[in-house]
Amino acid sequence: MKRLYIVSWCSAALAVLVFWQTHVPTTMRPGAGPLVKKSWLISESASLTPKDLCRAPDQTFLTYPEWFLVFGPAEYADYLQHHTATSFPLMTHVFQAWESYAAVDDQIRGTFPPNDEYQTMIQVINTSSSIEFGIKAVYEAIIGRMTDSRDGSIETPEDQFAGNYARDYVSFLDTAPWYEFDFIAPLKRLWADTPLVGQHPIRKLERRYFLTTELTVKAAYGWALGLAGKAA
Repeated sequence: MKRLYIVSWCSAALAVLVFWQTHVPTTMRPGAGPLVKKSWLISESASLTPKDLCRAPDQTFLTYPEWFLVFGPAEYADYLQHHTATSFPLMTHVFQAWESYAAVDDQIRGTFPPNDEYQTMIQVINTSSSIEFGIKAVYEAIIGRMTDSRDGSIETPEDQFAGNYARDYVSFLDTAPWYEFDFIAPLKRLWADTPLVGQHPIRKLERRYFLTTELTVKAAYGWALGLAGKAA
């Protein structure tokens, strides 16, 4: 048993290494290092913008990785309107988020004063999104793929529900933080309004498990973050 345990971990490490070596970058850089002269990035000493409304120049660059994370759920929701969640390229999305952030960071490093607070915010959100998408990617690759349609087309009410829930969630993000979303309401609709019996019963059961787990975990995590925010 111990030998099998060691072989399993070695195989997993080898798989990760091979994947990393053969991985094709998702963000294509036009060149290495800064692409413009540093003299072009110097702020004017006499700004027309009131001082209390000015922001650090590097935040113009960091806006890209920040909004990439904001529009990530929207991209996911749009995809789910016509395809299953199982067929969404989750890990490609994760790699693109980090690679684009690294590309932007290369352009501003050493040019502007450190902006630790803003950088930390992006890193925390990126890490949280990567964990969520990473867990989903592993599950979809192992379990979801076995129940999914061959071409990733929607065949069950549960998959349709996933698209509707994702769209409602994105609309909510336009007005409030994600953790204020009521995840319990769609969970109730899943079990009350979505037919329990129908075609593709294995897929239906598997998607119910997947969606129930996601909504329950996010409800608990969001509730905890809300309490932490009020206590701060």
